[in-house]
Amino acid sequence: MVKIVADTKPKDEDIKVIETGLREFNKRHTGMEDIETRAVYIKEGVEIKGGITYICIKPLTYVKLLWVSDDLRGKGYGEKLLSAAEEDAKTQGSTKVMLDTFSFQAPEFYKKMGYKDVFEIDGYPVESAKRIWLIKEL
Repeated sequence: MVKIVADTKPKDEDIKVIETGLREFNKRHTGMEDIETRAVYIKEGVEIKGGITYICIKPLTYVKLLWVSDDLRGKGYGEKLLSAAEEDAKTQGSTKVMLDTFSFQAPEFYKKMGYKDVFEIDGYPVESAKRIWLIKEL
């Protein structure tokens, strides 16, 4: 019997089944193989003090996460991380980079780096904020 089951604490292996199923479906329609997450880090010794994660899908790279520790913010590390990811994206055949951010995070930083607004949702994740999608031609 087929049923719908809600799970407030899904197991990693259950999430993997969903991800794999969607990737297989997408592959049948696009011919694209599995997409690998790539990363660039800021390290102090063995400690990660920041980083960026992204996926390259020709012709688009999608930035999943960019974070710099509070003690290193405002010192150019975000620019270095984003630039390194963009350069890697070019070597992978990407011609555009897309990302999303919240209004309380870094939209002005991304605009300074050449990104343009694509879409916004007001009132997300809280009423006083918005989620913003941006894109940059490489």
